[in-house]
Amino acid sequence: MTIKTKASRRLLALDMDGTLLNSRKEVTPATAKALKSLRDRGIVLALCTGRNISDGGEIREAMTLFDYAIFANGAHIVDLASGRTLAVNPLPRRLAAEVLRAVETEDMVIRVLCEDRIVMRRRDLSLMAPCHIPNYESLMRRIAAFYDSEAAFMEAVTSEGEAAAASGPAVADTNAAEPPLTVLKIVFSCRDWETALRNKAKADAIPGLTSATSDTPGFEISAAGVDKGEGLKALCRYLDIPVSAAAAAGDSGNDIPSVRAAGLGIAMGNAEEAVIAAADVTVADCDHEGVVEIVRRFF
Repeated sequence: MTIKTKASRRLLALDMDGTLLNSRKEVTPATAKALKSLRDRGIVLALCTGRNISDGGEIREAMTLFDYAIFANGAHIVDLASGRTLAVNPLPRRLAAEVLRAVETEDMVIRVLCEDRIVMRRRDLSLMAPCHIPNYESLMRRIAAFYDSEAAFMEAVTSEGEAAAASGPAVADTNAAEPPLTVLKIVFSCRDWETALRNKAKADAIPGLTSATSDTPGFEISAAGVDKGEGLKALCRYLDIPVSAAAAAGDSGNDIPSVRAAGLGIAMGNAEEAVIAAADVTVADCDHEGVVEIVRRFF
């Protein structure tokens, strides 16, 4: 049931890209000021993002504004003040192996989001522009761990034992084997929506997985029962806050579960039609201070 009164709201969960951040990947001063005003009033702020904790400077900047974070579409929940993990729900390796065998991996970018790093095939760097994520190339070069061979990449993502050594900024010793990775989700970026949806259907046919579309042609998979809505519910249980006393805002398909779960579901003005349909209200887009409007109207 949607709570109608401002006084009853105790938590605000915000998606990151296209919600908290504008199209230039910035948190505007007005947005930062509005969020600080909520924290000063005792409102709990939760970042609710598909990214993981190691995903670049934008994450580190955003984390300073929030009390908690729901990372990787709900697979990893963190108390940001202490850095303590409150919950983690990894993708079983056998399912990671099954989906990587099922989809057409040759002509797409694959990013494996783990608890403490992002793992990639080095060759996928050249596909980032054709797959509509050119802005991620420089970021991935800075923060990802890379595998030069397909076999080593598959072993690292799907093996229960030690992984072959990767190279890149996320790896301290490239001569040493890595401990088994804790895979939270796998993101597949494609050249077009036809390819993305065809391969998403292949992933959806595998029991034990949850999938969602991305904001560019592509899709992402997690363990069954993992989504932003379940992550929001888990955080609310931990904090002893009714989920009906939470508001959640977003713009993409992976935000629909949190928008539906919250007492007040909010779509950004730049949101996909499916998000707008799932939400209770719509605010201005991310380039016109939509978050400031949320704070002013609903808190």
